[in-house]
Amino acid sequence: MKSVPKQSEVNELVEHHQKLARRVAELDRRAFLTPTEQWEARQLKKAKLVAKDLIATRLGGSK
Repeated sequence: MKSVPKQSEVNELVEHHQKLARRVAELDRRAFLTPTEQWEARQLKKAKLVAKDLIATRLGGSK
């Protein structure tokens, strides 16, 4: 039996995902990224996907 996720937990995940999305968008708007910024963008995109999967899992949806 699955436990029902707390709404605050889901809200925190959504806020985290949005924060990551804003930073990715900020980097995407730049004409040129340093190697460090390129690495950061890749890591942020991975973290954003993980957060999205966690949200879907907590809400009982499929990936």
